[in-house]
Parts: sequence; structure tokens; C-alpha cells
Amino acid sequence: MENLAAGLFYQPDIPMLSAPAFRYAPLVKYKYQVEGSEFVSNSVLPKRIQSPQHNTLKWAQKRANSFPDDVVVYYNPEDPAESYLVQTSKATLYTVIAASGLVILVGLAFLLIR
Repeated sequence: MENLAAGLFYQPDIPMLSAPAFRYAPLVKYKYQVEGSEFVSNSVLPKRIQSPQHNTLKWAQKRANSFPDDVVVYYNPEDPAESYLVQTSKATLYTVIAASGLVILVGLAFLLIR
């Protein structure tokens, strides 16, 4: 699929606690086709899983430049407009699930102790 805007950056429109110098995200705008329909997106990671990564301007430019002109696009077959470039590793997914389960267990323990 075609990478339209490698090397660019933007400031995500989400609330952040970080200092203004650390609010830049890589902008990798790409175009892809599914069953004859053309889509354009800029999601590097699945939006349902996490917000865009952000850091310094230099980091955002370097991260955006790390994507080639032709990129592999992963998309939701049920909703082809939902796409991303980097799959979340299973280890990260299992870690998040385990940490969430642990937090729930600790919360339940505090409730039962009272």
C-alpha cells in the first residue's frame, strides 16, 4: 500500500499530561484498497487498543521516517476503514490482560477486607 506522508508529525487531539515538548506523534498517512474501494488512514496502531504514541518532535519525525514508501496495512475485515500499520504483540496484549486481572483482584480483596 502507498505511504502518502512519511516523515511528517502532528500533535494528537487527545488530553495529555505531558509537557508541550513531548506531544508530537508520527504522521504516516497511507492509502489502500479493499475489494475495489479506496481508503486513506493515518493510524499507526489500532485506535481501539491505545491512543497514538507521542514524544518529542525529533522522535516523531524519526518514527515517521522509519516507515517505507510501501507499507503493509492491517485492517478489520468487517470494517475496512479501520486500519493500522503496526500489530500489537501478543506478549503486550497478555501483559495488559494480566495486569488488568491483577488490579481487579486487588480491588476485590480490598472490598472483602472491609
